Amino acid sequence: MQLLKEAFPKLAHLAIVFAPGIPTNPPLANAAEQAATAMGIRVTRIELRQTTDVDTAVQRAKSAGAQAFMVFASAFTQARRAILVKESLDQQLPGIYYDGEFVASGGFMSYATSPEIYRRAATIVDKILTGANPGDLPAEQPTSFELMINLKSAAILGIPVPNSLQLRADQLFK
Repeated sequence: MQLLKEAFPKLAHLAIVFAPGIPTNPPLANAAEQAATAMGIRVTRIELRQTTDVDTAVQRAKSAGAQAFMVFASAFTQARRAILVKESLDQQLPGIYYDGEFVASGGFMSYATSPEIYRRAATIVDKILTGANPGDLPAEQPTSFELMINLKSAAILGIPVPNSLQLRADQLFK
């Protein structure tokens, strides 16, 4: 939320795009809404109940008056990534995504766990497959995150990305 506010100091209305059927999405949406409210940002919830809901999510956010949108992870959004990014650019509505693949595909910004977490998961799976008891393995959480910004998309969207944000980015797409 803070990254969006830094990119858009006048952000007053945000759409949260999520799939309520994904167990982690409703609590994340609630937390994001609380954070937005604390920052004086109004929130519109855009629920995805089926894959095709992604096709109109950005249009619904724009129609509701949102100035930007935030997308939470789901198979729906991953399957329709190209459509979501295209609609974002067509509707002139910047998004922040949960995965850098969206930014590489033309989305505005992502703040996500480092790909290192997937390598660590593979190591844990290997341990289990070679006989380790899952209950004996320590729980792991991501410890590093990556900020990615697509400057080309920012230019299309008319967003002057502050230097402070560009300097903190792990990857800039030009």
